[in-house]
Amino acid sequence: MYSYGYQVNTPISLPGGVFTIIVMMLLLYAGIGFINRWNMFIKAGEAGWKALIPIYSDYIVWKIAGFGKEFLRIILVTIGLVVLTLLLSLLGAFGVIVSLIAWAVFLILVVVITIRKSMRLAHAFGQSDTFGLLALFIFSSIGELILSWGNCTYTAPAQRVDENGNPIAQSGTMLTGIFKDIKAGRAIDL
Repeated sequence: MYSYGYQVNTPISLPGGVFTIIVMMLLLYAGIGFINRWNMFIKAGEAGWKALIPIYSDYIVWKIAGFGKEFLRIILVTIGLVVLTLLLSLLGAFGVIVSLIAWAVFLILVVVITIRKSMRLAHAFGQSDTFGLLALFIFSSIGELILSWGNCTYTAPAQRVDENGNPIAQSGTMLTGIFKDIKAGRAIDL
């Protein structure tokens, strides 16, 4: 007597061909990224196969820029913040607010450190600060493409010197180096 019809609204789906094209383009992008890093590593005197291991290849890029230990510290602090966030979530709203503040401070520090790394990587390949900021920090894929296939030669990260040409001893971390530069009245070496 009664007839009920049900219509299920499904989310928008992509036709199979479009999905395949998107996956193929992503694989092509990843492949080009691996090839760029491979060539950049060879220019810097590292083994090319290191570009194929995801987190390790990032460490090698930081190492080429002269900041290998900073990358490891960032990874360890990230793991520590995740654990701290989980523990603070047990405190309710107060813990969540403290966690958000800690993450905000951490993200700001990571951005500053990554900008320094990008500029030092540019210097290691004989490029300018502007190249480091624009090409390696903002448009990193294009910057790595230029470093890999461009007319750049790797010269190890330069040791910092003061106004008289005397070498400045490396500080414990990049962040303490910023504070020591400010305290000594020197320009901050990005």
